[in-house]
Amino acid sequence: KPRPDDPVTAEDANFDIKRLDRILDLAPAEALDTSLEALGALVDTILSQGCDELAASFAKLRVVLLMLGHQGLQDPSNFEVLKKLLELSSQLHAVPSARD
Repeated sequence: KPRPDDPVTAEDANFDIKRLDRILDLAPAEALDTSLEALGALVDTILSQGCDELAASFAKLRVVLLMLGHQGLQDPSNFEVLKKLLELSSQLHAVPSARD
């Protein structure tokens, strides 16, 4: 969080994509590949268990922003994790509280 003392709200996710980009820019390619695989496994778990708990918390929804910011999603040779994230986004969009 760019402002650790500020809460995450519907109006302010307290999220800085540029900060995430800087962190990922410093990571070795192997780490990005490994973390993308782990991200895919995490999304699979969330999808299998349902996203109600995730949708019920602005702080937890913030994680989806982090997921979508992963640089590995820009690789045109593999869209599997991106497809999973889009499915998760679709399920979250169906939950009214997550759309607020």
